[in-house]
Amino acid sequence: MENLYKKDMIEAALRFRAAKLWEVLDDSMIFAVRLPDGKTGYCCVMGNAGEHYAIALYKGSVGFTTYLNSITNKALMNPFEIFMTYECINCDFENATDSGLNTHQKALIKEVAKENNLKICRPKGYPTVIRHNRGIMITDVDQSDAESITCALKAGLEVASKIKNIPTSELNTLGFGKPHTYPPVKGGKKIPFLIPQDDGTYQWSLTKTPALGKDTYLRPKYSNIMTIGRLKSIDHKGEYQVKLFHMPATVKCAGGSYYPMMMILVNKADGMLVPIMSQSEQPHDYEDLLNQLAFTFLNMDGCPQSIEICDPMTESFLSDFCSKVNIELVKVSQLPIVDHAITILGTSLGFGF
Repeated sequence: MENLYKKDMIEAALRFRAAKLWEVLDDSMIFAVRLPDGKTGYCCVMGNAGEHYAIALYKGSVGFTTYLNSITNKALMNPFEIFMTYECINCDFENATDSGLNTHQKALIKEVAKENNLKICRPKGYPTVIRHNRGIMITDVDQSDAESITCALKAGLEVASKIKNIPTSELNTLGFGKPHTYPPVKGGKKIPFLIPQDDGTYQWSLTKTPALGKDTYLRPKYSNIMTIGRLKSIDHKGEYQVKLFHMPATVKCAGGSYYPMMMILVNKADGMLVPIMSQSEQPHDYEDLLNQLAFTFLNMDGCPQSIEICDPMTESFLSDFCSKVNIELVKVSQLPIVDHAITILGTSLGFGF
C-alpha cells in the first residue's frame, strides 16, 4: 500500500519536472487546487531563475500565511529564519548526489521511471518531497501528505497543458496576473482554482488569496506555575537583550530532521553573554527552552526589568512568558552585540549565519 501512493507521487513529480512549468510561471503566480481532504491548497512554482526547481504546497490560510510572511518580512529577518517559519509540503528537484535521498528512495524513483517509460531529467531530476513544519523537516511523508502533494503536482500538469503555447498576455485572463506581482498581505488577489473531477479532468474557476494571518510566528504558552511564581517574587532589575534563532545544522528526529532553536541572552550592564539551549531531545520543545531561560534568571538571583528584542519571531516567542513573569518587552531596531555573538558562536562551531 505504501509503495502505491508513493509511486503515484513519484510519477506525478517526474512528469511535472519534464513539463518545466517554471519557464512560464514565477513564484508570485500562485494557483489553487482542491485537495483530497476538501481543503484549498495554494501552489507556488519555483525555478524561474533557473536555480531551484520545485513546487510548494501551502495548505489553507494558515499555510499561505507562511508564504506571505516570506514576502513581507525580508527586511526584518534573514532568509534562513524566514525559511524556518514555513508550513508547507515541497517537492524539490535535485541531482541524485546532492539530494538527501537514501538508496531505497533513489531505487524507487528509477523503478517508477522505468515502469512508466519516463526519463529522469538532467540536471536536477530526482524529486525529493519534504514536509516543512517551522524548522522540522519530515522526509518520510505519510499517505495524507503524499496524496496532497500528488494532487498539487497533477494540478501543475493541468496548468502546464492549459498554458502551453499561449501568449504571456493571456495568462492574466486565466487568473495568473503579471509576473513578479505578489499576492498582497490584505488578501483578495484572484488566482486560478482547479477542482479535480472524477473523470480526471479539472473544473477551472477563480478564488481569492487569504490575508496574512495574525499568528505568523510561534507564540508558545508558558505553563510552569511554580517557576512563574518564583520569578514574579524576586527582584526585577536591569536591562537585557535576547534573540531567538535556529542553529544552521540539522539534528535527526523521527521521520526526518530539524534545526535546533536557541537564544542568546546579553546583560546590557556588563555585556555578559549566556547561550540558552533546550535540554530536551524532542524537536523544538518550546516549554523546555523557556524553562532554561527562566532557570538562568533564577540562578542569577534576579529577573530582568526589561528585555530588548529586534525581530518579530523573538517578540512572539517571548510574549506570553514575559507577560506572566512581569518582564517588559522593548522593541529596538537592532542588537549588534547579540548579532556579533551569534556570528562568533557560528564560527566557533564551524557554521555560517
